[in-house]
Amino acid sequence: MIKEFKVTAVYNKKQSCYYHFGIHEKTASLFGNSPESICKLKMRIVDNQERPDSIESDLGYYWGWFDNKTQKFSSTMIFNKLFLLELCFPDMGASERSGSGKAYRLEIVK
Repeated sequence: MIKEFKVTAVYNKKQSCYYHFGIHEKTASLFGNSPESICKLKMRIVDNQERPDSIESDLGYYWGWFDNKTQKFSSTMIFNKLFLLELCFPDMGASERSGSGKAYRLEIVK
C-alpha cells in the first residue's frame, strides 16, 4: 500500500485548510475558484489512526478513503474532518468491514 501520494487542492485562507481535493485547473471556475488558487500537495498516512471522539478533537489532519481495488486514495474523498467523509460516504463502515477499502487519517507533507 502507498504511504504518500500527490494531489491537487484549493487552500481556504479564512478557515486555514484545504478543500476540493483532486480539482483540475479547467474545472476550478465551476467551484468559484481561480486556477491560480490550486495547490499541488503531497499527503501521507499518519501513524496514529485513532478515530476522534469529537469534531473538536479532529484538528490538523485530513481523512481520505483508500480503495483496495484500485490501490489508490480517491482524491474526491478527502476531507478535513472524519465526519465529513462519513457524511459523503454513509456506508463507509460496511465497506471497511467487507474489505473494499479503509478511511485513513492523513497529513500534508511540509
